[in-house]
Amino acid sequence: MGRDERVSFGSYALDRADERLLGPAGPVHIGNKAYRVLDALIAAEGRLLTKDALFDTVWDGTTVTESALTSVIKELRRALGDEKKQPRFIESVYGRGYRFVAPIDTNGATPVASTETGGPGNIPAPSTAIVGRADDMAAIGALLATGRTTTLVGPGGVGKTRTAMEIARREGAGFDDGAWLIELAGLKSGSQLAETVAKTMNVDLGGDSDATGLLVARLQRRRCLIVLDNCEHVLEATASFAEAMQSGGAQATLLATSQEPLGVAGEQVHRLTSLSGEDAVALFVARARDIDDGFVVDDRNRADVTAICEQLDGLPLAVEMAAARVSSLGVAAVLARLGDRFRILTQGYRTALPRQQTLRATLDWSYGLLSDTDAAVFRRLSVFSGSFSLDAASEICAGGDIDRFDVIDAISSLVAKSLVVVRRSSAGTRHALLGTMRAFAAEKLAEADEAATTARTHADWYAGYMSPVWEAFNGPVSDDELLTRYRVEMDNVYAALDWCYGQDGDAETGHLLLTTTASLWGDRPLRRQHEVAFARIGETTPPSVRARLLTSKAHVLMRLNPKAAIPVAEEAITAARTALNEPWTLIDALCSKGFSHWFTGDDAAARAVADELREIVPVGRGSRCGALACGLMACVVFREKGMKAARPLFDEVVASLRTIGANGLANFWQSTALRFDTDTDIDLQIDEWRDLVARIRSDDMYADQVTTACSIELASRLTRRGRPEDFDEATRLAQRFFRSGAEASDYRFFVPMSELAHHAGRAVDAARLLGFIAHGRERSGGASVTEEEVERLRTLIATTLDKHALADALDAGSHLDVNAAIRLALGENAAVRPH
Repeated sequence: MGRDERVSFGSYALDRADERLLGPAGPVHIGNKAYRVLDALIAAEGRLLTKDALFDTVWDGTTVTESALTSVIKELRRALGDEKKQPRFIESVYGRGYRFVAPIDTNGATPVASTETGGPGNIPAPSTAIVGRADDMAAIGALLATGRTTTLVGPGGVGKTRTAMEIARREGAGFDDGAWLIELAGLKSGSQLAETVAKTMNVDLGGDSDATGLLVARLQRRRCLIVLDNCEHVLEATASFAEAMQSGGAQATLLATSQEPLGVAGEQVHRLTSLSGEDAVALFVARARDIDDGFVVDDRNRADVTAICEQLDGLPLAVEMAAARVSSLGVAAVLARLGDRFRILTQGYRTALPRQQTLRATLDWSYGLLSDTDAAVFRRLSVFSGSFSLDAASEICAGGDIDRFDVIDAISSLVAKSLVVVRRSSAGTRHALLGTMRAFAAEKLAEADEAATTARTHADWYAGYMSPVWEAFNGPVSDDELLTRYRVEMDNVYAALDWCYGQDGDAETGHLLLTTTASLWGDRPLRRQHEVAFARIGETTPPSVRARLLTSKAHVLMRLNPKAAIPVAEEAITAARTALNEPWTLIDALCSKGFSHWFTGDDAAARAVADELREIVPVGRGSRCGALACGLMACVVFREKGMKAARPLFDEVVASLRTIGANGLANFWQSTALRFDTDTDIDLQIDEWRDLVARIRSDDMYADQVTTACSIELASRLTRRGRPEDFDEATRLAQRFFRSGAEASDYRFFVPMSELAHHAGRAVDAARLLGFIAHGRERSGGASVTEEEVERLRTLIATTLDKHALADALDAGSHLDVNAAIRLALGENAAVRPH
């Protein structure tokens, strides 16, 4: 038999011209390898094809496992409704290979279209189950019941066609004349639309010049659902057709899919967004199992699967393509290669439209429909990380023939076309590109040779915009205001700093941006950024900028390594006194020195710094930095006279911070006071920790860190009280919060974990954790774990272990690295490993 363009078998046909499998309801989705195996089997004309022959033909001699072929055969059998025991099409010859056993018709007849219910229409039966669209389909179904024109809008790859087909399949039975899928992707011109609808629905137009008018007249009495799929490139013609249907009194209901609304009167729009985290993972698993039915998500790969779906923004097409790669690469390898996602995400279904067979092709289609201005703004928006404001975009994306008002108009257009998303929160209305869109736009920006210029404009703009942060931080500015104005921009600050400290960046702009925003960072990422910044300080760096960098570095080290912080703080104090004419940087540097002395147990030096601060802190002005100085005095008094004398000072610090709306730091200082107040009745302590956790809001500064710390402290108090239900709650809190706190903060998170281990009967583990804490405290100079806490733990554990066992366990713990200590704290039986 020759290579006929189309061969039929049963109710199926192999269309070799378009390389697809056709079924009774239209194209049947199968993968590339499945198509090639089926083609090879049919071409063999009933002869047995060995496994080796199929490997050579389909895999081009590439070494693959036998399970790969088995998975492809399973995929074909599912697509054809075949059975292994009683095959109609593909027969297995045990240990040898496969043969195609169905009669073949080379006349190429097209299978008869039918719906799943056997009624009129042409909606194909689904080849795979739809995942995660229950709420969307309920909402769309309600819209179809109340209006005649509904448009399903969303970016390329979000699953508009699949969702519309599922809606049509489910709702089709409710229309006397069925549901009809009109595929518009192949249209070169909108003038072909009426003819395409007529041909698909078997309507004879008789060559009439007014094709649309005659079509509307012919369809007037048909009560049907018409799905106009992929309208974005013929939007005007689709809108005209919808308006004609409405004005002509047609009974048909229209469901359009497009990247932007039609813009006609009476149109109802449902915007389809990416899948949620759980739904995206479910889709990934389902599609991976379509290819390898042995694929499972377990503890070894669950985090990687979740990370893949997150990095792909839950975009269904991208998730499906990533899942298709798992059988050949494995989950970890797919995740590792997502930085080059447009090369790896290329494995689509043979029956998919060409523009949907790779992720790049899908986005190229969308990009090709943009005007020059929209395209320029779209690619320039890739310089933003996270979300952005219209003010920022209008300044940064302008240039050439595009002014700031053109940018705003273009963003509105891109939102309508589903290429830019709108995000509304307590920080106001902002815009963003999904990660996949941003990666694609960045490629286009580089191709246009605009990447360097746009990155510089972005960094310069944010350096200017963020310049008031330090002054605002030390003024009567609430957390809410800082969030709305500045904290919401931190993703863009990080991106700008990446460019500034990069090979072709501007380090001096980076220094300015880092020093003004340092108060909004977390300690460990800021410490890493300091290392980068200090490596780039040069002769052109102004003394004032160097002073602020030193002060920021001292502040971070104060909490992480107070021994190392003292000389840095002294250098920062000298620089601040000589190079700056404002008090807050000096106050911050002095606080860093004072707390470092306090942490290392040098109470006299800490008292001397506190006394000096009392003379220079502005009176009567609420300030976060001023509260820090008052907090130092409270800590000094606590060490000298006890908590009873210090408590009013801590309360004063908390009250002053709450007065200006600095709730994040107020929560921190309240937690500090509670942590030191260990003589209060344990029931009252637990109630106070519960109350503090409950009052923390997500918009408070440092909310995540303080919530984590407070939850672990609550677990510690519950463990000390020792009721059976307390241990259960303490364990749940530890499992939820401990790891992130231990990885991101300091040794204090291990104190309650040692207590929990001891009360759980793991005295040796408790002692090892104490050894880890004590060694870390000695090495860093105390940090936030006090000597009293260490001794209290030692006394507790000594009630269970003799002095020799305790000494051995303490020594073993001193050699744990942080990851091993974390696993030990969580009861994961970590081995003791040296540094």
